[in-house]
Amino acid sequence: MVAEAWSEQHQLAIEHARAYLRRFGEDGEIYTWLGVGWWSQGKTTEARLCFERALELFGDDLSDVYVVVFTANLYQQLGARGPMHALGERWIAILESKLSAFPDNFRIRAWLAGLYASLGRRADVEKTVDQYLAQVAAVGQSRDGAMFSLPYFLMRVGSIDRAEAVCGVVMRKDLAVPPVLEKVWIDGISGAQREVLLANPALQAYRNATRRRVAELAARY
Repeated sequence: MVAEAWSEQHQLAIEHARAYLRRFGEDGEIYTWLGVGWWSQGKTTEARLCFERALELFGDDLSDVYVVVFTANLYQQLGARGPMHALGERWIAILESKLSAFPDNFRIRAWLAGLYASLGRRADVEKTVDQYLAQVAAVGQSRDGAMFSLPYFLMRVGSIDRAEAVCGVVMRKDLAVPPVLEKVWIDGISGAQREVLLANPALQAYRNATRRRVAELAARY
């Protein structure tokens, strides 16, 4: 079911997620990707219910923060600024504490950038992305899945020059990015701003490169 969601087979993902929940009971991971399936079909009410239930089930010990950033993006799309800010501030505090304890954790730093972006904290996004890339360079890390989200986080706060530069850095990595993640990040950008950003040549090249890589892998396997 997760593989179906990642490969944009959303109707199958929805059907199999619902079957899983009926047979085995509630599960935060299943609700997360069921919510993505609904969201991808434009059913934002159903997506919101799934994301919020996933957050309830995961609690504060969530190790993978996908659903937190997904929910913040959906709230922004819906204009639900109060819930968005409450969720963002709560999880920023949690992740900042975790990062203080585990400063080498790439993914925590990337998702922090995403939550800062949700709240429009441009300086924090830029600082966190710079720290992330410096950390990658220092340890020779060739690929971390969260890296591919960084250009979208920067563009979301209007940091266009930085986003273009990061596109160039990330394009030197293996671009096997699930297409569904690209859609989630773009949907989290407001309408008028989204159209401007999608016309950006650097982002267009970045998106085309990721799609070519995904198509190449799909043909191979």
